[in-house]
Amino acid sequence: MLISEVLSAMRTKIAKGWTQKASARDVDGNICDPSSDKAATWCVLGSYAAVAPRDQFRTWFKVADRLHKHTGPGWTDGWNDTEGRTQEEVLIALDKAIADTVKDEASGAQDDMSTESKPTEILKEIEPLEEKPNEDK
Repeated sequence: MLISEVLSAMRTKIAKGWTQKASARDVDGNICDPSSDKAATWCVLGSYAAVAPRDQFRTWFKVADRLHKHTGPGWTDGWNDTEGRTQEEVLIALDKAIADTVKDEASGAQDDMSTESKPTEILKEIEPLEEKPNEDK
């Protein structure tokens, strides 16, 4: 699955219904699990939780990086929950992120626009912890 596909699936969820201050809500406005069949509205993060592979935490960082170019730095849920934010603004940010991502995927500008992670790639990114001498003597 490409990052643009994840973003597009998130957009589809939010176009159906959008919420703030909760990952997802049912038709009565009650908070529910974003991947539940009862979910009727989603925040940005909730829409991701509803569509993305559960075991691919790195995917969220790739998606968030794409969104931050259009929402500014910081936590995406904070941006989503800002008072006065509208569903239309969220959809516009997603549309821009999708367009940029599709363009980058087509041009090969990004090394890894897929949600697939290889264990060796993850291990290369983790710096070994250095043992520090115990100063509590």
